Amino acid sequence: MKNRVITGTFIVGAFLVAYFAFDGAAFSALTLFCLLMALMEIYVTLDSMPCMVQPKLCHPHGAFAYEIAVLIVATVPCMLMSREELALVICTSMMADVGAFAVGSLIGKHKVKFLAKISAKKSYEGFVGAIVIGGLTTYVLCWLLKIPLSAATWAYIALGGITAAIGDLLGSASKRQLGVKDSGEILALLRGFRWIEAPMRGHGGYLDRFDSIALSIVVYSLLHFML
Repeated sequence: MKNRVITGTFIVGAFLVAYFAFDGAAFSALTLFCLLMALMEIYVTLDSMPCMVQPKLCHPHGAFAYEIAVLIVATVPCMLMSREELALVICTSMMADVGAFAVGSLIGKHKVKFLAKISAKKSYEGFVGAIVIGGLTTYVLCWLLKIPLSAATWAYIALGGITAAIGDLLGSASKRQLGVKDSGEILALLRGFRWIEAPMRGHGGYLDRFDSIALSIVVYSLLHFML
């Protein structure tokens, strides 16, 4: 739990520093870079597997295919959202992830049995932690970043935490389908990528950190499009 909390807090801190240090375009570019790194991890991991295995992994109804689709789709609104909106979504997703893991580890006694094959440690208490911490983070950041509390924003306050939790589950299912625990291990072996993967090495790679963020970007954009 300690490593996950430290890594999540580090990423939130790094993006907050980037928020104040960069302009909107640079902040969007940083987020886009991280999403593309997650896609690169998937590609390199898939490419390292036997040819006979690859078609099975790319089944259109598998979690692996959905994860790729979410990451690709997220790159579009990522470039269109304002710096404040991106910071809101990233921080909410990461804090919801940290909240779910912390609450689930400390008081999680009721395991979600139908998710046992994907992530055996998931608990109902953890999901409540994600919803509460995610909602509180969204509300506080809206006040700090002066983001108007529109109908779409209120909807995201309610759905942000559970969206992050679902994104995390999708990432976990994808890695289980790939048969890897750390999606960045293979990419880190390639020349030129070792230093890029260094911050995420041993913590699941970029995919593990940005699976929930990618889905949250998509959901946030859809809410603002529909409401």
